[in-house]
Amino acid sequence: MACGRPGSISTELTCLLTDPELAERKKALKKEIFYRVKKVKESDDGYLFSFDDDEQLLPKLFGYIVAEKKCCPFFQQDVSIRSNNAGITWKVCGQDGVKQVIRQMLEENILP
Repeated sequence: MACGRPGSISTELTCLLTDPELAERKKALKKEIFYRVKKVKESDDGYLFSFDDDEQLLPKLFGYIVAEKKCCPFFQQDVSIRSNNAGITWKVCGQDGVKQVIRQMLEENILP
């Protein structure tokens, strides 16, 4: 599924968290989710994160997505649970500029 399709509503790319809240969110992401990433694939409009099949990851990932929807509504997030225990993928993408927001987070040592 493509993100940021022509004609889609454009949203300002500003996180609604305060600086201390954002710092805490990044720490939690690194500790609870991103240490489990097995592969990162860059796409034209965002990133695809691959994980092993891990039932303990799903509640944390969905909890993060719900929280992120409130502070960064410009992200489109898609989770796929692959058949035959082949793993989990999480695509984060969106309108023009979203990929750069994600890249900045990755460069700020979100990934171990």
